[in-house]
Amino acid sequence: MKDRISVREVRLVLTNRCNFRCYFCFNEGYATEQRDRTLNPSDYLRAVRHLVVKYGATKVRLSGGEPTLDPELPHLVGSLLSEFPGLDIGVTTNGGLPDKLRELLRGDALGRLQVNVSLPAAKAAEFRAMTGSGKLHEVLQSIAIATQSKSRVKINCVVTSRSQAAADVVHAGAQLNVPVKLLCLNVNPHNEQQIGQHGEAVASGVVSIQRMISDLGYRHEGGSEATLFATRGNHQLEIVDCSTSDPIEYFRRFRALRIYFDSHVAVTGDFDGYRRPFDPAAPEAAIDSLIFDIAGAIGNEAN
Repeated sequence: MKDRISVREVRLVLTNRCNFRCYFCFNEGYATEQRDRTLNPSDYLRAVRHLVVKYGATKVRLSGGEPTLDPELPHLVGSLLSEFPGLDIGVTTNGGLPDKLRELLRGDALGRLQVNVSLPAAKAAEFRAMTGSGKLHEVLQSIAIATQSKSRVKINCVVTSRSQAAADVVHAGAQLNVPVKLLCLNVNPHNEQQIGQHGEAVASGVVSIQRMISDLGYRHEGGSEATLFATRGNHQLEIVDCSTSDPIEYFRRFRALRIYFDSHVAVTGDFDGYRRPFDPAAPEAAIDSLIFDIAGAIGNEAN
């Protein structure tokens, strides 16, 4: 099986609870109801170990919901860093809890994590409209905390039809000398309704994002089908096309799987026909079953 297919990234979804209400967010593929966590750090570690050893995973991201709301986050991060010192390990956070982030980035984690902070808008009114929160100051504080900790830091920005909001974030990232990742997301049955309620639409595609950054003076530097890069001076942008709702196409682009806090594994989430429940004490069978089906689907498309 390892010869047929590989997994590049493992996303550990620790919770679907969040202190923000971003209308464009579908909480890593989750519906709106809150669910209890049934996995503990050792369960996540077992799943990651299997994906590293058998499928060659090199990257782990911890997300949610908002992962800093999970009291087990520091312990899990410490265990991952200890067992897998060669992996690219990171946390994706909304930055609304800077004290929690400061606590996380101490000790063994100091300077060893990738920290991605979500910033959909850089102006207070737009930030509040897009996130349902007035914590722009706290988010900017979290970016500063991560930078000062010597972590690798990146700003994540979902590009909606409010292209000026994304342009403001790019400008803020350049001022802070922090790379910005621009995300063109897919619309699923949950966030399609949310977006409609706000009279917004996710940008029509990477082409519109490329046009925007060209207008800002950035030069395209190549990339892949799913990820493009651009620079202006020393500042770098990453443009990621997450717009597909097809789990097989998503896996083909990113070679990523998600391990969920309520004991299942999937490519994109609740709306994913490849979702598999698993026994926390033995997740290997469910992971192998999912990857076997993905490999079969990719093989059929190639024939």
